[in-house]
Amino acid sequence: MGRGHAILSASGIQFNHLVEWKQPKPDPLDPARLTPTASLNRARIVDLPGLALDPDVRGRTGSELLSAQALAAAIRPHAAALALTAEEQSDDMLLLPAFDRSLASRDPAVRAVARDLARRFGRSLGYLLLTLRRGDLVNRQARGEWDDTYWSHWAGIRAIWLGGGLVRGRLGRHIRRHATDLLAASGASDLALRISMSPTLLPIIGAARTVPPSMHRAALVLDFGGSAVKRVLARYDDAGALAALHPFPSLPAPRLAGDITSDPTPEQARSLAAEMACVIACSWREASTAHPDHPLNPSIPISLAAYVRNGHPLPRQIGTYAAPRALPENAASVLSQRVSALVDRLLDVSLIHDGSAAARARAGTPHAAVILLGTALGVGFIPPTAASLRPLATGFTVAL
Repeated sequence: MGRGHAILSASGIQFNHLVEWKQPKPDPLDPARLTPTASLNRARIVDLPGLALDPDVRGRTGSELLSAQALAAAIRPHAAALALTAEEQSDDMLLLPAFDRSLASRDPAVRAVARDLARRFGRSLGYLLLTLRRGDLVNRQARGEWDDTYWSHWAGIRAIWLGGGLVRGRLGRHIRRHATDLLAASGASDLALRISMSPTLLPIIGAARTVPPSMHRAALVLDFGGSAVKRVLARYDDAGALAALHPFPSLPAPRLAGDITSDPTPEQARSLAAEMACVIACSWREASTAHPDHPLNPSIPISLAAYVRNGHPLPRQIGTYAAPRALPENAASVLSQRVSALVDRLLDVSLIHDGSAAARARAGTPHAAVILLGTALGVGFIPPTAASLRPLATGFTVAL
């Protein structure tokens, strides 16, 4: 609790008046209804008493260690040793896949440099997980917005599924192995790390499980991420279980005009909503044309790289998809109306936080979480029961 003094003047006499300033009490964690406070991007590794931290980890946040931008920044100084071309160095979208290929290079010198970097990234994840799991006082003090409910929940996590674009190839396997080795060497061998099936589609799988039951055997599902919009036709079997995903080519993610680090304006929000509605409507037409034998469910779940509540982005977050919070109406309702007008059919768009959507893909696993490694770090806590969701069919597949 902070203290301050106000100087009051009355009839030329000054009085010192003690004023108590209280920190706002943080909201407790609700694993099923996450807010921006749950983000791992701002989780800082100040210290892990008793462990000798790698020098590039101390004092760094999750975003500074494990976001796509952070990995690219760590790789770029080694571009020559990795034999990366000038074009690959100039664009993170090219650099990261090229780095993944270098992990299996036929040149042992290139392979050694790449694997040393991958080991560094895996250990960074391991240190972040230890920070969350142990809840040492020095790290709690650096995260004042978390109360004991956050630290207690993380202390009880026993399994973590990894998803996102950064773990889909060789790099994901290296990250998992080195993080697991660090956890085991640090006394946390009971925390299991797994790479999810179709890691880039994990939020879409979870979102597809939320589609309300109906006579329709297919649904359009989208994932608006930081770098791309993923789109699939989800197909359900006779029992209503999610049987297959049929992906369509991804599209570039919408870009917000102007500053995305300050409060969004209504104009920015309306512009983004219009662009998102066009993507959804075009995808609806594409799915309807490509699969005419599978009439689409009028419910369209959208996984969104933003924290949402009741179909509307929450405050206290930045990024492109936080902008619709500036709309005077509910964002999901606005998108539903716009898309319905564009396709001339009544449709219902729902918005789901991407980390929470990804967690629903693994619903039914207690004491577990999902961490998405991509443009930024995403997080979701896996529901212990899947009673309200569509089941996964035994032969669930992702069509190529």
